[in-house]
Amino acid sequence: MKVTDIKGRFCLTLTLGMVAFLFWRCCFPYLLTYKEQCQLFLHSYDYFCLRLSLPGGLSRYVGEALVQLYYWPTAGAVIVAALLMVVQRLSWRLSGRLYTLSFLPAVLLCYAMSNADLLPTYTVALLTNMAAALVKPGKGGWHWLYVLTVTPLLYWATGPMVLLFSLLTLPLSALWAVACMLASSLVVPYPPSWLWYGLDYCRYPETMLPIMLILPTVILLLSWTARWLHEGWLWTGISTTLVGGVLLACLLEGFGHERLAPIAYDQLVRNEDWDGIIHLAEKHHPDQPQTVCALNLALAVTGQMGERLFDFYQRGSEGLFPPFEHNSLKAAMTGEVYYRLGLVNIAQRFAFEAQEELYSQSGRMMKRLVETNLINGQYDVARKYLHLLQQSLCYRQWAEETMALLDSEDRINSHPVYGRMRQYLWPDDFVFSDDEADKFCGELFVCNPRNTMAMQYLLAAPLLNRDVNRFMEYFGVVQQVAMYNPTVCQQAVIFAYNQAHQEVPQQLVSPMVLQQFDEFVDDYTRYGADSPAMKRHWNTVWRYLTIGE
Repeated sequence: MKVTDIKGRFCLTLTLGMVAFLFWRCCFPYLLTYKEQCQLFLHSYDYFCLRLSLPGGLSRYVGEALVQLYYWPTAGAVIVAALLMVVQRLSWRLSGRLYTLSFLPAVLLCYAMSNADLLPTYTVALLTNMAAALVKPGKGGWHWLYVLTVTPLLYWATGPMVLLFSLLTLPLSALWAVACMLASSLVVPYPPSWLWYGLDYCRYPETMLPIMLILPTVILLLSWTARWLHEGWLWTGISTTLVGGVLLACLLEGFGHERLAPIAYDQLVRNEDWDGIIHLAEKHHPDQPQTVCALNLALAVTGQMGERLFDFYQRGSEGLFPPFEHNSLKAAMTGEVYYRLGLVNIAQRFAFEAQEELYSQSGRMMKRLVETNLINGQYDVARKYLHLLQQSLCYRQWAEETMALLDSEDRINSHPVYGRMRQYLWPDDFVFSDDEADKFCGELFVCNPRNTMAMQYLLAAPLLNRDVNRFMEYFGVVQQVAMYNPTVCQQAVIFAYNQAHQEVPQQLVSPMVLQQFDEFVDDYTRYGADSPAMKRHWNTVWRYLTIGE
């Protein structure tokens, strides 16, 4: 091989890393930070021993150690780029022919990483077994001894991915790998199917994602068919076309906006980037309950709900309070709404639910549990969670700073967030029902008129459910306490009085809104609901109540 060929190939690999870094850092940093929040890596000896006590535990430990750095998107993008470069180089060394085809496993791995349910254990296990197959001794007795000795060690370190090592080195040794897996089922308290799928390859051990089989299969095919492939313009053109086609398909399937939008909105909520949420919604109107919920939360926090509620697609009241589902993303989002409304105990319940759905501890959810217990004065419980967070890299500083608040009523009451949340607390016990969330908003507002978010949700809920009579009832309560009458409320008031065939009180509606309503009625009467003339009324309460979403 010429030196120029070596330099050229190295440059191609380096280009892969640079493109991957820019792709993940600039386009999908929220996917990296979301992966980090779905775990809590602890720097303790007990945690290390716990991971090593199960098949694949070492790969899980290493994978979680890497993913904890995703807390900083730049570091996460560097790690992802490095992993993709390593898998490309290993694929090339294992196949030995057609350098272009060695990029195919890297493309597939990048696609696999777009799935939030695929855990880092899988990636570490894949690379470890590829590397172990590459350093095998030559043929003969040493080769057999190496495979037979390393197989059980690799199985316990990486899980069922050891089958890839066996098939790459000595296909008959796959029987030995299977025997190791069967033997482990006698000592590990998990169903045998979980051991076959990998205890920690996927967030749900009973699930086998298609890419989990496709990726090692492609690596095997590249290794087995290398002897029939030769460098040349024909094969190089075919392989380049193949890799390009797979790359395009993976980008469209794995990184589409609709698929990743809930994660994007969730991370913006986590960072309290309310303007970022509204800006994203202006570019791509959200239409899923969770994304609409994030948008409405941002509108309420920034005080824009009364003016811009119908500037965006709405899904009824589930856009304010998404119905409960066994989904960690939705549980986290719904819990965030209840927390900011002041229903701290409900938010605590959803934090527990979100963590349970992850089958793992979560740094973000544990922080929320600390906050809810601090607000409620449950200092011993908060201290327990803080001790765990102190053993982590990303949350240690926050935990140490928060420790100073324990057992100090004055510090908590004067805290800009926790002190305000204590003022929002409901004084009495109650039985919560998701179907009556708007009523709880009313009670929260009556107890504390400064809870403007509860006021906005109280008025928005009946409108989104197209219940004008209930809106007028709530609107009357609000008017007794606060001077709050934005454009959305004025439009709803006009509609209610028009339905009752009554004259609209001039002090409740501005002349401009009255004129807009007259124009709406005129366009609706003359041209019908589907006419182009109705487009200028697309963001009004009247359009939503009469024409629909």
